[in-house]
Amino acid sequence: MSVDGGSLTTADLVRIRDTLPALSAQHGLKIGPPGIARPADMYFVAADTSLDEALEAAAATGAAMVFPEYEEFDPEDLISDDPDAIENPDVAKIMASVARHKGNITQVSVHWATAGLLCSWQAEAAWVEQTKEKIKLAVGKAGSFKMQQFADQQATKRVNAEKLVEELMSDPQFRASPARERIAVAKAILPISENDRDSTRDLALAYVSSRAAAESVRLELEIKKNLDQIATELAATAEWAMTPLARPRKTLASQHLLKITDGWSMPPALAEVLRDRAAQLNGDS
Repeated sequence: MSVDGGSLTTADLVRIRDTLPALSAQHGLKIGPPGIARPADMYFVAADTSLDEALEAAAATGAAMVFPEYEEFDPEDLISDDPDAIENPDVAKIMASVARHKGNITQVSVHWATAGLLCSWQAEAAWVEQTKEKIKLAVGKAGSFKMQQFADQQATKRVNAEKLVEELMSDPQFRASPARERIAVAKAILPISENDRDSTRDLALAYVSSRAAAESVRLELEIKKNLDQIATELAATAEWAMTPLARPRKTLASQHLLKITDGWSMPPALAEVLRDRAAQLNGDS
């Protein structure tokens, strides 16, 4: 099923829920019970990664089971941060327009564990965020100038956050960091500024978490699909011929992976797989 992750409808989420068991089975994954109690270490979003790609990544990185979670819509959640907003007639009208969705699925999350990390793929109905934006606009209707100023600030914040994301995605230190350390490294690369009162940095960190996770998984899958070719290239290097021991060869494999991924850190287990395959193809094992 191919759906634009940035424009999902409630019907799309229902189809995702209904097809999840069969799609998981195609990738050799079992369905576990809901109830993940802690935040994930890595996030994937439907706008960047399809469900099929996420399940393929889960299976390829050693997961045996996925844990789905479904969030149902309650109109009151739209104003949970500002309950008094219901006093605004325009807000009340907006709330009434979406009341029919009460109890419908508005978000699907699929969690899995791999290499000690909790990963989560999420898809949300686009109309939910759109409705929240309408409510924000309605609340600020009386102060249109301030609302426009806020909207401009938000747009500027998103643009600036994207610039920071691009900076991080091209930073050698960030790329070379293990997955579990990337956000800490990103925070060190992007220190808190006294002028950063609009949380641009926090938004960039949220964006880059999903973007880096998707890129890492894409690279890992590409490496596994071309493992024999990459292993042959590694075994043909002079460094390999001069390094007969397994542990130093794993280091060579890691360095080779960094080279062919433009500096992106790959899981240590992948370096072992590459080392062993290179030895096998070279007749060293």
